[in-house]
Amino acid sequence: MTLRKLRKVRGETQRQTAAAVGITQSWYSRLETAKALPSREVVVRLAAHFGVSADGVLSQFPVSIPDGNSQAGFGKSQRRGSGSSVSAERLISGRSVRPTR
Repeated sequence: MTLRKLRKVRGETQRQTAAAVGITQSWYSRLETAKALPSREVVVRLAAHFGVSADGVLSQFPVSIPDGNSQAGFGKSQRRGSGSSVSAERLISGRSVRPTR
């Protein structure tokens, strides 16, 4: 379920959800639209707030690790089949993964 759907089920505004997890409304909006990636601390807080797993929170973020010959990132610039998927465990474990544009 997307962050937006999770938020709507709780009947919260973006501002209320953001305040509950300790981030700004504008940052939450970027997370909800997958225009930004959450830190592992925010993933944990969102998961606790919504009562879902970290995988549940991260499932909406299209992230892959570049293999040297690929582009990783958001939207249409990402080539399908290149790079490998990143699990929630890897993101939470502290390994930094950032999309390139």
